[in-house]
Amino acid sequence: MKRFFLALLLGIVPFASNATHVMGGEVTYTFLGQVGSNFQYEIKYAIYTDDNSNFPNGIPDINTGIYDKATNTRVGNNRNLQRFDSAPVTPDLPPGCTVPGLGNLSLTLNEFRDTVLLPGTFSEYFTWYEVCCRNNVIDNLVAPGSTGNIFLNSMAPNFVRNTSPQFNDLAIPFLCAGDTTSLSNNATDPDGDFLVYKFVDNNNSQDAGPGNPQPTAPFNYNPSLITTVPWSAGHSLINPFGPGSYAFINSTNGFTEYYAPNNGEYNLTIEIEEYRDINNDGVEDLIGTTRRELQFFVRTCAPNDPPEADDVVVNGNPIPTINGTANIDMNEGDILTFNVNVTDDNNDSIEIFMEGDILDGTNGYTGPLATFPSASGNGAVSSTFNWAPTC
Repeated sequence: MKRFFLALLLGIVPFASNATHVMGGEVTYTFLGQVGSNFQYEIKYAIYTDDNSNFPNGIPDINTGIYDKATNTRVGNNRNLQRFDSAPVTPDLPPGCTVPGLGNLSLTLNEFRDTVLLPGTFSEYFTWYEVCCRNNVIDNLVAPGSTGNIFLNSMAPNFVRNTSPQFNDLAIPFLCAGDTTSLSNNATDPDGDFLVYKFVDNNNSQDAGPGNPQPTAPFNYNPSLITTVPWSAGHSLINPFGPGSYAFINSTNGFTEYYAPNNGEYNLTIEIEEYRDINNDGVEDLIGTTRRELQFFVRTCAPNDPPEADDVVVNGNPIPTINGTANIDMNEGDILTFNVNVTDDNNDSIEIFMEGDILDGTNGYTGPLATFPSASGNGAVSSTFNWAPTC
């Protein structure tokens, strides 16, 4: 019997966030192959900035280091990465939707890439870049204007031949105050590794300047020196948007739900742990971590009732949905077919779509693909899910 998670996302759209400095992002890497006794990787930084700040044209370059986790020493010299690409990013709103103040936002996604050769090791490497500072109007952190961002990624040992998870969406979510919003935060893993998602505290930069790499000479690092930014009064990892708020994350697929009762700007970090049975002993080993820092923009939206979906009915039996996830048990060879019907009392423009490994063949799934055509319209839409799995 196979169990899979079905996440149905209704009218979910990522929105932009407002800031005065650096707005978060992530660092990922891709394994390119072995060159002699060394191992080649492409490292990519994605960093969001506000054009109405001390980065009006984005970040032109970053100075970053790579460290051996076994010895905490730097491998080679610091690397100065020139910006590979930059692009303005704006909310992807469906037709007819408006957001107050959205026209005042001017955001840039800065992308940096570097190809590196690393010596073989049975330990791990980690990439390190930090920059000052966050914007000083973030509500859930203490003294945010004097704290910076750490872009840190833990790489698997060379013999594992690993590529980190890759995020499929932008890191600039928008929330309506007093409303519940769901986001997929979906990442794909080219190696098919088992991914575990969780919220973590925001790392605090040690850097007092605008972009100097840490550690400084003699370039040895003690991981215990990593600190986190204190939460401001009434905020925590459980209630990141203040009293009465909440943030939920499904550890297996990254599906998140947020509720923010008040306007403001807030920071929260998602960490993905990557597991693989590297010793063939039936034990999943932690081989790397990838972090993404998000800055949320919360504003009052026009009153609007969310769209409603009928219960998923399989073989005449309704399937309950809890926190956006419906669990369905089925056997090899079974044919699973059900309709998804969504209505909106305000006759708004709505879209339904599904995401998952069994629909696109990501994260190592090689079986028959399921189908679910996306659908959009005003007031009411529907589509049909079909899947016939093998063992």
